Amino acid sequence: MFGTCRRGLILKAIRNRSFNVVGSAQNEFRRQIQSKAFDLYGFPLSQPTRSILFLCDENTIPYNLISVDARKLETRKPDFLQLFPVGLVPAINDDGFRVTEGAAILQYLCEKHQLSSWYPLGFDKLEAIQARAKINFWLHWHHSNLRHSTRTILVPYHYPPKGLTKEEAISKGVKDYGRAMKYVENYLKQRHENVDPNKRIFLCSDDTPTIADLLVLPEIDQLNSEAFNLYDYSPYPNVLRWLNACQTSLKSYDQNFSFVKKEAKVWTGMPARK
Repeated sequence: MFGTCRRGLILKAIRNRSFNVVGSAQNEFRRQIQSKAFDLYGFPLSQPTRSILFLCDENTIPYNLISVDARKLETRKPDFLQLFPVGLVPAINDDGFRVTEGAAILQYLCEKHQLSSWYPLGFDKLEAIQARAKINFWLHWHHSNLRHSTRTILVPYHYPPKGLTKEEAISKGVKDYGRAMKYVENYLKQRHENVDPNKRIFLCSDDTPTIADLLVLPEIDQLNSEAFNLYDYSPYPNVLRWLNACQTSLKSYDQNFSFVKKEAKVWTGMPARK
């Protein structure tokens, strides 16, 4: 019996030592892949590029920003299309691994760098799976709704189709965006109910922002009176409260938003509209 116990203790010690060795190797491997900078293609007025910059700057993830300005048709150049045939920014090249689409990049970076507070990780707990599902909703819903901020308001206002005034060019976009904003306002109103007015509440978390907030934020703040002044947010107090929560929680916000404000100054503004 004593011999059996001794053999058991020896085997346990060997297993523990093996686990420690494997664990150390895994930690070293993770340290190496996380410390190497990746190439980020985009420009700081691009809304999803801003989302990636937020995540990287908030978590000191190293990157090299390679300017590719879609406004100058640089996404259509042969050298860029050779790397990224889809012809869109943001795009990343992480040591040979290439991927586009802002939401996909945000998810990839969170998984690679183990950023569980920004995007819950793991498949062994239902709580994490459900928390991810809530975030994924915003990553998908945003494409056909809040993206109207850029696609049908900001872009056509500055580059109106021939024969249309700027107001005519964005009239439908303003209506479509308004419907999306009403949904966000009602959603946040429910989130804010019975909560201390001074407490910061986010789209999917009561404590800290997630990548859902990072993807939505650049679509909303670019149209406010501090930037392009193309939409009146005063009818949406809960959206404004959420916006303030994001601005005061992200240490990189001022730097990130400064380029938007700078670009807005070179355009002739128009009165804010509902």
